[in-house]
Amino acid sequence: MRKTRTRPRKGLNRVRAGCLTAVAACAVSAVAVSSSSAAMVPFSSTVNYGYTTIGPAAPASPLFKLNILDGTANATVAGTLDTTTGAITAGHLSFPAKTFPGAALNPALGAASTITVGLVENPVNSLTGQAGPSAGQASFTGKYTIGVTLANNAINPSLDGTCNYDLTDQTVPANPMVVSTETTSAPSGYPGQRFNNPDTTGPGSVAGNGHTATTGAPNAGTCGVFNANLDNKAADLWLGHNSFPTNGVPYQQVINFSQLNVGAATGLSIVGSTPAVYRGIITGDPAMAGVTQATATTGIDPATVWSGATNQGLDLTPSPGSFAGHTVSVDLAVKTGTTLKGTFDPTNGHETLGESGFDQYTTTVVVDGALTCTSDPDPLDLSTDKTTVTDPFGPRDGVRFAGLGGNGAMMDSWPSLPAFTPSPACDQLSGLTVGLPGGLWFSHGINPNAGGTPGPDQTTTVPPPPPATNTPTKKKCKKKKSKKSASASKSKCKKKKK
Repeated sequence: MRKTRTRPRKGLNRVRAGCLTAVAACAVSAVAVSSSSAAMVPFSSTVNYGYTTIGPAAPASPLFKLNILDGTANATVAGTLDTTTGAITAGHLSFPAKTFPGAALNPALGAASTITVGLVENPVNSLTGQAGPSAGQASFTGKYTIGVTLANNAINPSLDGTCNYDLTDQTVPANPMVVSTETTSAPSGYPGQRFNNPDTTGPGSVAGNGHTATTGAPNAGTCGVFNANLDNKAADLWLGHNSFPTNGVPYQQVINFSQLNVGAATGLSIVGSTPAVYRGIITGDPAMAGVTQATATTGIDPATVWSGATNQGLDLTPSPGSFAGHTVSVDLAVKTGTTLKGTFDPTNGHETLGESGFDQYTTTVVVDGALTCTSDPDPLDLSTDKTTVTDPFGPRDGVRFAGLGGNGAMMDSWPSLPAFTPSPACDQLSGLTVGLPGGLWFSHGINPNAGGTPGPDQTTTVPPPPPATNTPTKKKCKKKKSKKSASASKSKCKKKKK
């Protein structure tokens, strides 16, 4: 949007500039602006984390509890701000659609199925809102449409398509829904938190309690698939900038690459074609002295959040490998009866998974499909900030995550681990492996075989494959040096021989 040419007073400069980057700086007191300096200016606010719960309120389990924004993309609300009153008008929500595995929500849909969820105000450009009157305070009011698209289902191809659901006020469905920094979690849903002001990159969030109603269109068959779960339900919405709900939400991280060094066995991959998944709860840290915090605490509680998970916290399908002429497979699981505890900072992607007393794993190794050896308990304190300099026994450097759902890596190392049992059958394996120094590296989207060794601020990433309908566009090679490793660059750009 183009700015107005009217030059505001100096006090408004910060308000106006801030409004173009985050809600935080827009939440100003109306009395601080005189009528002579009033102006209608463009407004824009971004959020990068979002959650929705659709179904019964607590303590009953919700039917749908989705992480609709995971830090890898932004949703934006744009409109016009009255700098005198703080009123926001003609607002429009630009929300990136997110795709989920269909089988994870309904196994009958099949492994190849996907469910894509989108959100937009209805009608377009109809959102209104209020910045202020207190610092960091904000609210938005409007009616929305949730678009749910099913693809590649295993039940009947005719059911593939989109069903739209109206999202309105929970108490009076005919009224628009309000999301606000002042919303509490009672009786259900999530609490909002005021945006840090005047820090335009500071954390904060808006939340609201809504109600869904199916439109029955555009594909009545698709609506028939989802209506039992999505029609006429309570629906709570939370949208935040660099923050997480303080009452905790489910989270998961997909691990698709790994490297394990353990004694004489080095460079082993324990994650195969089936990615490993960490599942747990992430909880935004409570405000300190009235200031909203960006940092969050992670924990593993699959019994109440991810029922049906194969292992507590870590669901890993062992990948067979080779060591000393033998076939070995390594399984890693959170020790029965224990949990994990870690931290995540959305402002920089720093993550830890494991703290003393909350970091116990059980390692199970099967040799030649016959001998099973167990090491327990194995303490692992994984971190994005550990490197082969700080942890010389580690396989590779950690890499901070590009958002909770983005690319990144964690690493830990150890001088030794508990000996394998039973003894003496596993004594030789213990002497060659856990009795010696080692380390473990897990990543999402960073392929250790792509070349080079990523440093703390450098990644060699493997982007997700494009949709089948997209045609890749060939890019010309440039002579300008890249931050990527030399071998990774050579794999993409080959100079022609003269």
